[in-house]
Amino acid sequence: SEVDLFIGGTASIPGCGGSVLTLEQNFIVSEPRVMIPEEQKAFCDKVVAKIAQGNIRCFILKQTLSEIPRDSRILNENGNVMFKIVVDYEISSDLQSGVFEDLSITAISSAAF
Repeated sequence: SEVDLFIGGTASIPGCGGSVLTLEQNFIVSEPRVMIPEEQKAFCDKVVAKIAQGNIRCFILKQTLSEIPRDSRILNENGNVMFKIVVDYEISSDLQSGVFEDLSITAISSAAF
């Protein structure tokens, strides 16, 4: 509780104060948009589920939307331009160093929404 944190200074917040890893995930979408809060939560839930060590927190840092050029051959079924959402996110643990060293980035990346 806040009493423990600010009076005694001995408590900690689960998932904080240990290892931190910042990652980027790209999503291809057919319309110009970013992930809504429900999609962000679902994405982070899948990322956290892939990591079984300690208390893990996931946080979306930022989302950037860009149009994929027509000449890149990534078009939707109607031949329209597709869009890319670049999601920068952070995962953190309350465990100290080494938590993310053996972590498979491919396994995390497969946690698409």
